[in-house]
Amino acid sequence: DSLKAPARAMDSIKNTFQKIEAPLKSRFELGVQTGGAIFTGTISNQNIFKNDMNMFNALHVNYTIYSNLSAGLTIASFKLSNSDYASDNNEQIARGMKFSTTMMTISPSIQFDFVDNRLYTKARRFRPSIGVGFDAASFSPTGIYKGKTYNLQTLGTGGQLIDSAKKPYSLMALGYFVTIKLKYQINRFNSVGAHFSFHKSMSDYLDDVGSDVYPNPLTLLEKSKTDGAAAVYFSNPTSRPTSIGQLRNSPNKASDSFIQLGIFYSRRLFK
Repeated sequence: DSLKAPARAMDSIKNTFQKIEAPLKSRFELGVQTGGAIFTGTISNQNIFKNDMNMFNALHVNYTIYSNLSAGLTIASFKLSNSDYASDNNEQIARGMKFSTTMMTISPSIQFDFVDNRLYTKARRFRPSIGVGFDAASFSPTGIYKGKTYNLQTLGTGGQLIDSAKKPYSLMALGYFVTIKLKYQINRFNSVGAHFSFHKSMSDYLDDVGSDVYPNPLTLLEKSKTDGAAAVYFSNPTSRPTSIGQLRNSPNKASDSFIQLGIFYSRRLFK
């Protein structure tokens, strides 16, 4: 009778995620985020900080579910860009591709909060968390040729429009990400902090360069539905000699991803 039964796994989970005794409206928190976005896909340098950094802005809504668990929704607008000429790889420099794309993402997420959300004390003002989520993104890669900006998807730079077995890639993409936040609780209602997230896209065309074979320039010029000369240029900007079957995303063949980092301010709207 004096022996105690060992704690069950389910009991341990219940002890970690305690119920929040608060009205539903008081669990909502609204915030704004800003910082930089860095593309780390095909057209990029392996050294992250040698790539372009563009402004990132977002609106974020957070909802506290349990004592150490919360869910969020982020709507973000930003630009991604890069150039092969910023690479340390000579073959990549010889490829000579560059791009710029506007991004709009809607990203639900769930976070594990290392500090109990029910506590609001001066000793627990720093509140780190880690989370995972999904991205639904719209994008539109562009390039400049003879002073004019072109939408690269409509040009079929990878031969999508001259091959009946292919079709233009979608300008919508899904993805997933991991995020780390460090929040400083100013008072019960206001907080500031820093955030970092790594996003992996399920599309390899954020930069217009996927695993497509270099198209025949004469065929591309003949069958282009918009501007054949521009399509030929963007398919192989340096006109480098290519072998049969060589892929446009050679030599690194990286899948598309990007990083976001910056600061945020959030406020709990209701008591």
